[in-house]
Amino acid sequence: MKVSVIVPLHNVQDYVEQLIRSLMSQTCKSFEVILVDDGSNDKTFSLAKDAVSNDKRFFLLHQENGGQSSARVLGIEHARGEFVMFADGDDWVEKNFVEDLLTVVVSQQTEIAFANYYLDYPAHQRRESRIRYNVDEFGNQVTEERLRSLWIEGKIEGFVWNKIFSRRLARLMIHDSNNYKEDTRFVSSCIAQVDQISFVSRPSYHYFQRSGSAIHSPATISQWDGCFSTLRQLRSLATSNLLDIEWKKRAAREILILLLRTKKINHDVAFEAFQKNQDLVLLLRNTGNNRLDKIIMNKISDDYIPWKLIWFRRILSSLKEMRR
Repeated sequence: MKVSVIVPLHNVQDYVEQLIRSLMSQTCKSFEVILVDDGSNDKTFSLAKDAVSNDKRFFLLHQENGGQSSARVLGIEHARGEFVMFADGDDWVEKNFVEDLLTVVVSQQTEIAFANYYLDYPAHQRRESRIRYNVDEFGNQVTEERLRSLWIEGKIEGFVWNKIFSRRLARLMIHDSNNYKEDTRFVSSCIAQVDQISFVSRPSYHYFQRSGSAIHSPATISQWDGCFSTLRQLRSLATSNLLDIEWKKRAAREILILLLRTKKINHDVAFEAFQKNQDLVLLLRNTGNNRLDKIIMNKISDDYIPWKLIWFRRILSSLKEMRR
């Protein structure tokens, strides 16, 4: 068995059959699909069961709701493939999805590869699908510091579903109770283990921009902890001055994303996260943005708490400027 494709499923009854049909049409001859129902309370499990009942390449597991990473870890425990891939239950794939990624890791003798993908939108938005990556930026293979630079910058994204991993790397995945940026933390642990990554320019995965998806939902309190945990892990990969600069830009961007969503939660929670992670935030000093440097160095202190809302407005403005 060459490849195991692991698919966590949770309340995706409107999409799961399309995904299964697309996986059934794969041109690769040596693969299996492990579907893991993560405690769905709709018809997802029954629809999946009926759809795969006559296909011996498909295996359907069920667990109480434990989160996406928990479902993936269960799938990895049952996987028999030399390589592991992932898909999400509300997306679908082209028939060359498995074969393209498998071919490149075998031919280039790498342990991880990523592929271009399509961004798909609901029909009511009247937006055409578009290809995500500019292929000229990567070539066929990325090595050493260039790899870490692209990863820290975020030009290689943290998604797992457009990638293939050796079995050794796949086993680095753990059940992460904080699901914000959990994929990025897993891929970071893989990047730390390799010195090259392969790229497939032909897109083969359709990433559906569903409004109910987790990344399009209001911010939650635990996301601040997930954000700073991810930034700490990325920081460990910044082993040169150049990478350190890229990390600061990435950190500013990640913090900005959550600050823009902070209106959905209590400002006190976000401010507490900054207080708790002062050591990390202070690394952002000397960013080249004088206004941001001044705010970080002078305003994250207990005596500034009464003015926290003004502080948030100022740092939000500075981070926007820095991202440009």
